[in-house]
Amino acid sequence: MRKLVLWIAFMLSFVLALSEVSVWATNGAQLIGTGPISRSMGGTGIANPQSGVSAIYLNPGALPNFKKFTANFGASLFMPNVESTSTSATGDNGSSSDTLFPLPSIGLVIPTGANTALGLAVIGVSGNGTDY
Repeated sequence: MRKLVLWIAFMLSFVLALSEVSVWATNGAQLIGTGPISRSMGGTGIANPQSGVSAIYLNPGALPNFKKFTANFGASLFMPNVESTSTSATGDNGSSSDTLFPLPSIGLVIPTGANTALGLAVIGVSGNGTDY
Protein backbone atom coordinates (compact mmCIF):
# COMPACT_ATOMS: atom_id res chain seq x y z
CA MET A 1 0.00 0.00 0.00
CA ARG A 2 2.85 2.37 0.86
CA LYS A 3 4.49 1.78 -2.53
CA LEU A 4 1.20 2.56 -4.27
CA VAL A 5 0.85 5.87 -2.40
CA LEU A 6 4.46 6.82 -3.22
CA TRP A 7 3.98 5.88 -6.87
CA ILE A 8 0.78 7.98 -7.11
CA ALA A 9 2.51 10.94 -5.42
CA PHE A 10 5.46 10.62 -7.82
CA MET A 11 3.21 10.45 -10.89
CA LEU A 12 1.13 13.42 -9.68
CA SER A 13 4.32 15.45 -9.13
CA PHE A 14 5.58 14.42 -12.57
CA VAL A 15 2.34 15.49 -14.29
CA LEU A 16 2.29 18.81 -12.42
CA ALA A 17 5.90 19.49 -13.38
CA LEU A 18 5.12 18.89 -17.05
CA SER A 19 2.06 21.13 -16.96
CA GLU A 20 4.05 24.16 -15.77
CA VAL A 21 3.52 27.36 -17.76
CA SER A 22 5.89 30.31 -17.96
CA VAL A 23 4.92 33.37 -15.97
CA TRP A 24 6.62 36.70 -16.57
CA ALA A 25 5.88 38.47 -13.31
CA THR A 26 6.23 42.03 -12.11
CA ASN A 27 6.03 43.28 -8.56
CA GLY A 28 2.58 44.86 -8.78
CA ALA A 29 2.98 47.77 -11.18
CA GLN A 30 6.79 47.83 -10.86
CA LEU A 31 9.38 45.61 -12.50
CA ILE A 32 11.58 43.50 -10.24
CA GLY A 33 14.82 45.45 -9.93
CA THR A 34 15.98 48.65 -11.61
CA GLY A 35 18.26 48.42 -14.60
CA PRO A 36 19.25 45.23 -16.40
CA ILE A 37 21.92 44.16 -13.88
CA SER A 38 19.64 44.35 -10.83
CA ARG A 39 16.72 42.87 -12.75
CA SER A 40 18.80 39.90 -13.90
CA MET A 41 19.58 39.15 -10.24
CA GLY A 42 15.91 39.30 -9.21
CA GLY A 43 16.14 42.72 -7.57
CA THR A 44 18.93 41.85 -5.12
CA GLY A 45 20.61 45.16 -5.90
CA ILE A 46 18.99 46.58 -2.77
CA ALA A 47 21.23 44.57 -0.44
CA ASN A 48 24.33 44.39 -2.62
CA PRO A 49 24.26 46.85 -5.52
CA GLN A 50 26.29 45.70 -8.51
CA SER A 51 25.72 48.86 -10.55
CA GLY A 52 25.46 52.57 -9.91
CA VAL A 53 21.92 52.56 -11.30
CA SER A 54 20.56 50.13 -8.68
CA ALA A 55 22.52 51.81 -5.87
CA ILE A 56 21.21 55.28 -6.71
CA TYR A 57 17.59 54.24 -7.18
CA LEU A 58 17.21 51.46 -4.62
CA ASN A 59 19.82 52.04 -1.90
CA PRO A 60 21.67 55.38 -1.96
CA GLY A 61 23.37 54.45 1.32
CA ALA A 62 25.47 51.96 -0.62
CA LEU A 63 27.08 54.61 -2.85
CA PRO A 64 30.27 54.86 -0.72
CA ASN A 65 30.89 51.15 -1.47
CA PHE A 66 31.97 52.22 -4.97
CA LYS A 67 35.64 53.16 -4.42
CA LYS A 68 36.27 54.47 -7.95
CA PHE A 69 34.36 56.36 -10.63
CA THR A 70 31.65 54.09 -12.04
CA ALA A 71 29.56 54.61 -15.15
CA ASN A 72 26.78 52.25 -16.19
CA PHE A 73 24.57 52.22 -19.26
CA GLY A 74 21.90 49.65 -19.95
CA ALA A 75 18.58 49.16 -21.66
CA SER A 76 15.70 46.75 -21.33
CA LEU A 77 12.54 46.11 -23.29
CA PHE A 78 9.32 45.65 -21.34
CA MET A 79 6.65 43.83 -23.38
CA PRO A 80 3.46 43.42 -21.32
CA ASN A 81 0.40 41.57 -22.56
CA VAL A 82 -2.47 43.40 -20.86
CA GLU A 83 -6.07 42.31 -21.41
CA SER A 84 -9.31 43.07 -19.61
CA THR A 85 -12.61 41.29 -19.34
CA SER A 86 -15.77 43.02 -18.23
CA THR A 87 -18.74 41.40 -16.56
CA SER A 88 -20.93 44.46 -17.14
CA ALA A 89 -24.01 44.44 -19.33
CA THR A 90 -22.11 46.10 -22.19
CA GLY A 91 -19.47 43.35 -22.15
CA ASP A 92 -16.58 45.68 -22.96
CA ASN A 93 -13.44 43.61 -23.37
CA GLY A 94 -10.11 44.79 -24.66
CA SER A 95 -6.42 44.44 -24.87
CA SER A 96 -3.72 47.08 -24.73
CA SER A 97 -2.49 48.58 -27.99
CA ASP A 98 0.86 49.43 -26.34
CA THR A 99 3.09 46.38 -26.40
CA LEU A 100 6.69 47.63 -26.23
CA PHE A 101 8.33 49.95 -23.71
CA PRO A 102 12.08 50.73 -23.95
CA LEU A 103 13.66 51.29 -20.52
CA PRO A 104 17.04 53.06 -20.62
CA SER A 105 19.23 53.36 -17.54
CA ILE A 106 22.33 55.49 -17.08
CA GLY A 107 24.17 55.86 -13.78
CA LEU A 108 27.29 57.68 -12.60
CA VAL A 109 28.90 57.27 -9.18
CA ILE A 110 31.70 59.66 -8.20
CA PRO A 111 33.50 59.01 -4.89
CA THR A 112 34.06 62.33 -3.08
CA GLY A 113 35.70 61.10 0.11
CA ALA A 114 36.35 58.05 2.26
CA ASN A 115 32.68 57.57 3.18
CA THR A 116 30.87 59.78 0.68
CA ALA A 117 29.94 59.60 -2.97
CA LEU A 118 27.86 61.52 -5.46
CA GLY A 119 25.42 59.65 -7.67
CA LEU A 120 23.52 60.73 -10.77
CA ALA A 121 21.09 58.49 -12.64
CA VAL A 122 18.59 58.60 -15.48
CA ILE A 123 16.29 55.62 -15.16
CA GLY A 124 13.34 54.51 -17.24
CA VAL A 125 10.83 52.96 -14.85
CA SER A 126 7.77 51.19 -16.18
CA GLY A 127 4.85 49.19 -14.97
CA ASN A 128 1.84 47.63 -16.60
CA GLY A 129 0.65 50.83 -18.19
CA THR A 130 -1.84 50.43 -21.03
CA ASP A 131 -3.70 52.40 -23.65
CA TYR A 132 -6.99 50.75 -24.71
